[in-house]
Amino acid sequence: MACDPQILLADANCYDCMITGRMRDAVEIVLLCAIRDRTVIPITPQALIDQANCIFTCIPPGAMSAVKISLLCQISGL
Repeated sequence: MACDPQILLADANCYDCMITGRMRDAVEIVLLCAIRDRTVIPITPQALIDQANCIFTCIPPGAMSAVKISLLCQISGL
């Protein structure tokens, strides 16, 4: 898939109005899990929000950063 700046900006604007504030951490965790597990998830704003809401109920907000670091370590094989 080519990285067309106009398409990227349009997509980013779409996500930006739907995924704001504290939900961003949960969305990052959903995406990192998908990368780690090599799973194909439907990448639509609503699908991400639904999964992020699920993550948000499981992980205390204060632990989000630690979870992201853990997932990045797993992905990079550390």
